[in-house]
Amino acid sequence: HGSNDVANAIGPIYEIADIPLHYLLLLGASGVVLGILSKGHLIIKTVGNNISQLTPSRGFVASWGASIVVFGATALGFPISTTHTLIGSIMGVAMSKGFAAINRSVVSEIMFVWFVTMPLTAISSYLIYNFLKYGASWINLTY
Repeated sequence: HGSNDVANAIGPIYEIADIPLHYLLLLGASGVVLGILSKGHLIIKTVGNNISQLTPSRGFVASWGASIVVFGATALGFPISTTHTLIGSIMGVAMSKGFAAINRSVVSEIMFVWFVTMPLTAISSYLIYNFLKYGASWINLTY
C-alpha cells in the first residue's frame, strides 16, 4: 500500500506545493491509516469474504499475486490501486473453482462504484479548481 496509495495521494500536492517530502509522506500515510481505521473493516470484509470464499492457501496466492503486480507497477512508475489489484487477484483465484465461485452481485456493485468514481471525482475537482481560481477572490484565497 505504501508504494502506491500514499504516492497517489501526495503526488499532486508534491508537484504544486513547496512542502518537504517527509511531511507529505507523513500526511499521506496518516490518510491511509485514518481510512483503514474508519472504514477499513468493511472493505476487508467485502474483499476477504464477500467476493468468494477463500481458504488460507487461496488467500495467500491472491495476496502474493497482487503484491507482484503492485511491486511491478511501482517499479515501472504506474499509479495503480492496490485494492483494485487485490480484488482482481481474488477473482482470479476464485475462477480456478469456476465462475460460480464468484459472487457476481458483489463484483457488479464494486465495478459500478469504480465506474461512478471517475466522473464524480473529475466533476468535483473541476468545481473546486474553478472555485479557487475564479470564486475565491472574495475570501482572499490564492491557488
